[in-house]
Amino acid sequence: MPNYRFRDSWAYVLPLSTTFLMLSHWYYKYQGCTGRSEILPCYPDQPNPDPDHCDVILQDPTDLTFVYECVYTCDCSFGCPSDFWIHFFQNVAPYVAIVLYIGYVYEAIKCPAARALGNLRGQEEGYKSYLKATGVTPEMKFYSQAYHYETTYYTDSNGNTKSETKKVVTREVTSYFSFTCWKDDSENFPDVNGILRVHPKDVFGCHDDFTSKKLDDDWEQFKRVNNTDTHQYTSQTYHGGRMGDLMLYSHSTPRLLRYTHYVTASLLMASAPFRRYIYGISEETELKMKKTLRCIAKDGFGNTVRPCTPDEDMEGYLYNTGN
Repeated sequence: MPNYRFRDSWAYVLPLSTTFLMLSHWYYKYQGCTGRSEILPCYPDQPNPDPDHCDVILQDPTDLTFVYECVYTCDCSFGCPSDFWIHFFQNVAPYVAIVLYIGYVYEAIKCPAARALGNLRGQEEGYKSYLKATGVTPEMKFYSQAYHYETTYYTDSNGNTKSETKKVVTREVTSYFSFTCWKDDSENFPDVNGILRVHPKDVFGCHDDFTSKKLDDDWEQFKRVNNTDTHQYTSQTYHGGRMGDLMLYSHSTPRLLRYTHYVTASLLMASAPFRRYIYGISEETELKMKKTLRCIAKDGFGNTVRPCTPDEDMEGYLYNTGN
């Protein structure tokens, strides 16, 4: 079962950090922490009252009157940090807080609990989505990008030589693994008793060693053929028609359990307690949506080279019409 404890911790850390930065900005900006200076009389028989902040200056050259000029960068009742932090809290903290707030809202809306709540459905409607996903033909996509870097030199307006390096893509190819047929081996749709959060997991398998070896060989050949430059980026992506996260219910749901209410709570930096509420009234399960791929060897005339044996029954397999 997925453990979202680490991810949910951001629902606490980000709003607390945002609040701390804004309160610090308000305190150091508007509560008398902007610094002060004062002039103190200078008596020959008295020492400097504050050597770290006060300097002796000549106030009146006619009668050689000296005073202490004391400059304090901060005058806060809770103590003064360094000048760097004073500048940070007064001028930079609000922008950092805005970035943290945007990141917090994005994480709150994209978290698994929010995705499931956004697909709140009855058990019957959820089962229809399950059947639709099990009937989707799977595909294994190969992608390759060959590229190199080019550096150009130029002279700017001041006569200085500058350089600029750019990525140049010379070949970009997408292909698909060719298999004969496939079969859906997904787990059974779960029974719902109350409220259930379902997190589908898209996986695939190979029917036998021949299919697995063909997949590996085709992938290696694809990379080798398209490796035509200094660098190469490749990826192998499987798509099996996986459903999104669901929240299913067997009876009625509480009025508070609505996606719009969750978004509102997130904007008010209260997604964490709303998530705890969701976890408290619902259960959670993972649903494996598995498709099994199968290749049957054929010669150049379309004749089966490796015929099916009785233990390699084709029952339940659907032919891949795309190959």
